[in-house]
Formats: sequence, C-alpha cells, structure tokens
Amino acid sequence: MEEILSIPIPKEIKARLEEYKDFDWKKYLIEVLKRRLKDFEVQNLLSDIDRVNERLETSEIPSWKLIREERDARS
Repeated sequence: MEEILSIPIPKEIKARLEEYKDFDWKKYLIEVLKRRLKDFEVQNLLSDIDRVNERLETSEIPSWKLIREERDARS
C-alpha cells in the first residue's frame, strides 16, 4: 500500500521539473529516499557499535598475538 507524501517546492523548481515530463520523478525520488534512509540506518548501527565498543575493556595482549596463538593451537 502506498501513502501520499506532499511537500511544497518553489514554483521555479516545479516549472523546471515539468520540462522533463518523460522522466519518472516518482520512481527517482523513491529511490533517493530509500538510499538516504539506508544511510541513516547504517549510521545508527555504527553509532550502536561505537557505544558497545566504548564499554568493552581493552586487552593487555595485542589482538594479532591472540590470533596467532589460536592459529598455532589448531595446527
């Protein structure tokens, strides 16, 4: 189901849009909105990850060393 989104735009822009009647402005604007929403969602997720990372304790042992030890243990 679709909803209507109505926004006022300057008359000059409206007139210029009407010059390109063959262009599917609805489809284009929906795609722009989807991309922007995805950007916001990614930013929110990254902020959540940052908050979690801030609460984690730092390790005294470098991660590369832990990874090497784990790999060596499997050999």
